[in-house]
Amino acid sequence: MKRIIAALVLSMFVGSIGLAVADPGTKTPLANKRMKHQKKRIIQGVKSGELTKDETKELAKDHRSLRKEIRNAKKDGKVTKDERIQIQKDENAESKKIYDLKHNDVKRDGAK
Repeated sequence: MKRIIAALVLSMFVGSIGLAVADPGTKTPLANKRMKHQKKRIIQGVKSGELTKDETKELAKDHRSLRKEIRNAKKDGKVTKDERIQIQKDENAESKKIYDLKHNDVKRDGAK
């Protein structure tokens, strides 16, 4: 009888750990990793002269806005699926904007 109770308690404990792991909560590791990568792309664009000062300011503003969106999503203690989808859409838009600005014909003064 003790073995059955111990097995039940153990299975409930393991099951609760599984639920805790399955619930992403407020963690956004993919968004954070992507934000770091995009920041590196912006810095590289500045160094190469592909981004002008105004373009860089615009991208920095967008980057701050996206960071704020992520913080707001975390405020209530849970980042919902819809919030994650919206964050990903906004990251996609920022990524495209970085690409477009780096590949337009406007270069920083003094750049080749």
